[in-house]
Amino acid sequence: MKSLLTPLHSMLTNLKPKIGSPITITVKPLFRTLQLALSLFSTIDNYPKTNQIFDLGLAFDPDTELYTPQAQLTLHFNESFRKLRLSRHFQNELINAEFVETADVGFAQSEGKSGLLFFFSATTRFLLKQIKNSELAILTKISREYCDHVCQNSFIIPYYTVFTLKINGENYHFTLMDNAFLGDIKYKYDLKGSTAGRTSKPNESTMKDNNLDRKFSLGLYRREFGHQLASDIEKLTKWGLLDYSMLIGVFAGDRKNYQIPVIQSIQISETEYISFAIIDILTVYTRRKTLERFFKQFTSDLKQISAQKPQVYGQRFEERMLRVFAK
Repeated sequence: MKSLLTPLHSMLTNLKPKIGSPITITVKPLFRTLQLALSLFSTIDNYPKTNQIFDLGLAFDPDTELYTPQAQLTLHFNESFRKLRLSRHFQNELINAEFVETADVGFAQSEGKSGLLFFFSATTRFLLKQIKNSELAILTKISREYCDHVCQNSFIIPYYTVFTLKINGENYHFTLMDNAFLGDIKYKYDLKGSTAGRTSKPNESTMKDNNLDRKFSLGLYRREFGHQLASDIEKLTKWGLLDYSMLIGVFAGDRKNYQIPVIQSIQISETEYISFAIIDILTVYTRRKTLERFFKQFTSDLKQISAQKPQVYGQRFEERMLRVFAK
């Protein structure tokens, strides 16, 4: 992801997301259409259908003085995700305050080939993340079991909703989730439990497995942590998922000063606390992963390659996290 968030109101109107094929709508009108869709969220929240479609019509963009194209909103498995939102005491009114009734929204774009978009809410508490077609297929396939599991205690990041905007014949898929990093952050780590290729570059702010030179003492919470981690890994393995990460933020100060209702946070000293969550779960073992594993074995230790079958990946991930989060 680009290192600096760009305020949406200062973006160039001709900036286009890069998602593999020509895009016919610029980012600003895309977000205006997102705002229109989100403004309806509390009204349509109770719709129980698996895939409920709503016509959004035209939305006026005051920056370009143009109307966005005809758009359709599809809510995927809203009944399941509504159950998750209720279990997490999610308030629909927050969507209006954080995304709709404000111009102070952050924008970022991933640095990879996909060029997927991220929109950060006004207080940066929430994140709208664009996902690929393959990720949407995975999430909708596991949605009922996923929501049932995450409704309970879980380190897996909760997706509050998943929806599709169809604009000019092109589909844009988004999820809404918490931003794990609220507070005075000192360090952040993305851990997969492998070592091959897991060293961050000098210009990257997020460190990886090989950069971690410390452990995090959980004290009496360590036993509970181990049980919950095992439960989450069991589910991720059952769903055939891999390549997920444990995202860890190390913060200065007292965690009581920051209200983080969902992301797990632990005070580890008088001056530091950590927040952590399992993220990026929407990857399955495909032919591409098989090829990646085949070619990387010539340059790396086969056991330390990230691309592993779900059971092997999960076991290695669990063992590594139990070493990182010490007693």
